[in-house]
Amino acid sequence: MQERYKKALDPLRCGLDQVSSEEYRGAVRESDARARKIIADAPPVSDIRNAHWECLDCHDSWKVAREKVPSRCREFSVRRDGQPSNKPGCGSQNIRRKENVPRDAPQPPGSLSWLEDTIAGEPAYVSGIQLTPSMDWEMGENDEEAEVRAERRQLAINGSHPAFRTADRLDGKETREGTPFEELQATAALTTHVINAGCFAWARWHYEKSKDFNNFLSRFGELKAACLSGIRSSAGAARASAS
Repeated sequence: MQERYKKALDPLRCGLDQVSSEEYRGAVRESDARARKIIADAPPVSDIRNAHWECLDCHDSWKVAREKVPSRCREFSVRRDGQPSNKPGCGSQNIRRKENVPRDAPQPPGSLSWLEDTIAGEPAYVSGIQLTPSMDWEMGENDEEAEVRAERRQLAINGSHPAFRTADRLDGKETREGTPFEELQATAALTTHVINAGCFAWARWHYEKSKDFNNFLSRFGELKAACLSGIRSSAGAARASAS
């Protein structure tokens, strides 16, 4: 299963390898500098992690500051920078703290407990700085389809988003564990979703830096063309090999 998902991430990785971004390089350096300062200034014992909660009715998940205890879906939800996410929940009070649920305990319908929380593809290098495309099932279905995390050198595709799950199912029946790599089900729909979501997140991240919509369009178009060129090259090589 991991190999199949990594296969769907590969065209995005190829596309990222072909683009450059001084904004991304600068953001990573700034993030590294902030992290070094936090580590240097932190007291000997410090736990700044957030708690992870999930709703058993709508299957959404979200992070909450550890000192708060939500009573309903997505209450007190925060982004990874600790700021309120302002994402609406379904209102259900049928929630639980996700860390407290063992892997072998009964899971809610539709859960993906058989997967790791995150699956990383091969790393790309944008302006010489690593950027790894990945799939993240810790994100909630009401979160963005994908997001750039410069502080982690990661472009994360939301594995819980309805569009992701729909694309995954469009490719065919679920692959059983142990299927040989050569016999894995097609990943056309999922790969298309990964490319579109990744390109949009990349463009949106640059737009948030510049507030220039032309920059959004150019970043989206550049990365999309680079991703598709890699697919066309692979398809051409496969046809040549077959002939």
